[in-house]
Amino acid sequence: MSPLSKPELDDALDARKARLQHVATLKPIEVRAQHWRNIRGTTDHCVDARFLRGWTWGKEGLVIEVAPRRHSGHRYYKVETVDDCRDLASADTIRLTARSGDAAVCGRPGDKLMMKDESTAELRRIAAAAGAAAAVPPQSHVSRLALERGCEISKLAPLP
Repeated sequence: MSPLSKPELDDALDARKARLQHVATLKPIEVRAQHWRNIRGTTDHCVDARFLRGWTWGKEGLVIEVAPRRHSGHRYYKVETVDDCRDLASADTIRLTARSGDAAVCGRPGDKLMMKDESTAELRRIAAAAGAAAAVPPQSHVSRLALERGCEISKLAPLP
């Protein structure tokens, strides 16, 4: 490093100014939080959980059937989960829940696939008859969660 003379400093400042004029800058980003309430826009990659008709579990994974009139003509969607979700093979019923609590399930973080089998519901009825329900009421939120298992959904995609 060496000190610059007046003409060298002027040239260096002019070169810097020229470089800065060619740098593209964006307008400041303004973040506005919105509460996501329902399906908006395309339903190609979202499922309205209220219109779930059926499901199958096989080699391809979980495939759900929905009302095609409510899902841009798509009847079947493949559901991929974050984990292996082995309990799905023994589940009698499933329920899709959105992270926001609404009907739209899009595979966003927090969307879940909840599973329930009738054997655990039968055990709850037996426990209620035996008097064990005093500790956990049969209709309580805690007992419902204890009898349902869930896996986080990572992706939903319509099938042809």
